[in-house]
Amino acid sequence: MLTRLAARFGPRDWYEELLEADLLTELLGDDPGEPMRQRTLVILERWLGSRAAGLAGAEIDELRRMVAVPRAIGTEVAPYAQKSLARLHDDGVRIVLVSNTLWTGDDELRADIADLGLGWIVDGVVTSHSIGFRKPHRAIFDRALALAGASPHESFMVGDEPY
Repeated sequence: MLTRLAARFGPRDWYEELLEADLLTELLGDDPGEPMRQRTLVILERWLGSRAAGLAGAEIDELRRMVAVPRAIGTEVAPYAQKSLARLHDDGVRIVLVSNTLWTGDDELRADIADLGLGWIVDGVVTSHSIGFRKPHRAIFDRALALAGASPHESFMVGDEPY
């Protein structure tokens, strides 16, 4: 990854520090008035600015995409999960994945899901990065419901954590 970053942005002395930075802690305290708000790019811009990194705008989002580790790396689909999801999908259940992510946006997660062999089963994805709010904020679930074309009364959430 360091080689790719240097090839794109030139040599920088802060790459390794960025990859090890605890930006999640800063993100969680970013907006005390709205604790579920997620502004990854604002936090990243602030972090880069404190190091006079010289990146702005679209370059910051490009950097974010480059450091997002694909879910297929180190991830295994739970036994029978694909079979269960396929059955639901075949029965007409719309499946939307909702994930709290620091670096990964909707487009990256959609690609990761495809790499895991689940792309044909999943009808939509919503990430906290892309929507700007983490679970359990209503905005992330409202987006999932819109993608599913369903009401809350017709829907259910399955997951390891509601937040």
